[in-house]
Amino acid sequence: MELSKIIQLLDMYCLPHLAEKWDNVGLLVEPSPPHHVNKVLLTNDLTEQVIDEAIAEKTGLIISYHPPIFSPLKRITQQHWKQRIVVRCLENRIAVFSPHTGLDAKVGGINDWLLEPLAVKSKANLSRSSAVSQTLAQLTVVMGENFTEFVLSTGVNVCTTNIQSDVSVTSAVVTCPESELKRTMDVMEELKIPLVSLNTIQKTDGEGCGRLVTLQFPVHLRAVIAAYKKFLNLEHLTVALGRDKTLAVD
Repeated sequence: MELSKIIQLLDMYCLPHLAEKWDNVGLLVEPSPPHHVNKVLLTNDLTEQVIDEAIAEKTGLIISYHPPIFSPLKRITQQHWKQRIVVRCLENRIAVFSPHTGLDAKVGGINDWLLEPLAVKSKANLSRSSAVSQTLAQLTVVMGENFTEFVLSTGVNVCTTNIQSDVSVTSAVVTCPESELKRTMDVMEELKIPLVSLNTIQKTDGEGCGRLVTLQFPVHLRAVIAAYKKFLNLEHLTVALGRDKTLAVD
């Protein structure tokens, strides 16, 4: 797929406009066009070891959660590893995209995903990125070969995807302003995108960074740590305790 189309999809899903002002997100390294991407590599941090792997795998695009270019570069030499990364990406025609705090702030993004191990009663943003109040149409559709064209043609926001291996069906939940519903449905009919369900939701809170959560019932910190180790498939976690607090059972 051409890089420009992939970036359109990533911008629609990762919502870079929600990123914090201090952040540096979106397309950070772009080889001269045309740039056709056959392989995409995902990483939390773009290091020189990751670049080695990307080159060996003939990767055309790296999605790095943390932006490898943060402060403005005054020169691009071999003196610093971040500068060397930019050089090697351009030499090997590898694009770099970073979602970071835009994907954090999005409803259904990283922050909400990290709440899945908890029994959440209510949640609120610590700070608001946008204060849009509007009625949205929420559609669950079956993903097929025309799904990418559907997203690019309509500009719908892809909220979640769900692969149901037992019945070999992949579905996606997308939203659009209610005023755009008719046009969206017309495009779906034209591209033969099956509709599973349609709902109307009111978007009032807007997206924002962080989550302040009230649990359904009290949980000991040890149980929370165990739940997250299992959820993240990690043997160890670093935990910051409050002042004068311990992991001792009350």
